[in-house]
Amino acid sequence: MIFQYMLKFLLLLSLINPAWAVPLEAEKGILPLLNAESSYREGLKKLTAGDLNAAEQAFKESATKEPTSAKPVLGLAEIAFQRKQPEQFAAILQQALQLEPNSAAVQLSWGRYLKLSKKY
Repeated sequence: MIFQYMLKFLLLLSLINPAWAVPLEAEKGILPLLNAESSYREGLKKLTAGDLNAAEQAFKESATKEPTSAKPVLGLAEIAFQRKQPEQFAAILQQALQLEPNSAAVQLSWGRYLKLSKKY
């Protein structure tokens, strides 16, 4: 959300002073990330509301827009967990581990899986 305001601010500045213009390449790089974050947040809202199908769709959209982020993948793993699909849960967590092996959130989720499956 803050990125949206920053982008709007910089675009406004570019109208006032062309020296502040945002390069088109930068704009193209920022907008997909903003859209991915928006989809991710929508997935969290739907997950919290218990609408697993809508949450899954939003997380998949976010993962498509930002394929290097583990956040939407963890959302998909949580959906598999809530649907009581342990094999899918483990497979999706493996994807998250490949994307961001040093992420605390990913490590916490992996630990949760190991504890639940008694593989520690």
